[in-house]
Amino acid sequence: MKTLNVEAGKLLARKYRSITLEDIHIALRKVAFIEHVAPTLTGYGNKLHCKLCLAVKGYCQYCIYGYKSLDIHPCAKHKTFIALGKRNNTPEDLLKAFKARANYIERLIKKIEG
Repeated sequence: MKTLNVEAGKLLARKYRSITLEDIHIALRKVAFIEHVAPTLTGYGNKLHCKLCLAVKGYCQYCIYGYKSLDIHPCAKHKTFIALGKRNNTPEDLLKAFKARANYIERLIKKIEG
């Protein structure tokens, strides 16, 4: 099975790593709740805006998250995904969650690339 969005995954991991506490605070001024910060900054949680979904036109089996899996939306089942959408996150928690998600993406890519 060919994974088509490895490059998009690398870009997304870099994006997650580049987010600062200041970016989170700025986004918080624009949204009502902390759980809306990740979608605002990265397109997280919405297949119409997710860079990885867009790269594979929504076909999960071609995504780095769905590699060798028949699951639908396997991206949403990992603890790093859930951490980004928590209502009780602090900005610091959210920053840690972005870094953890970047680590997870990079591990997936390493597995795929061998």
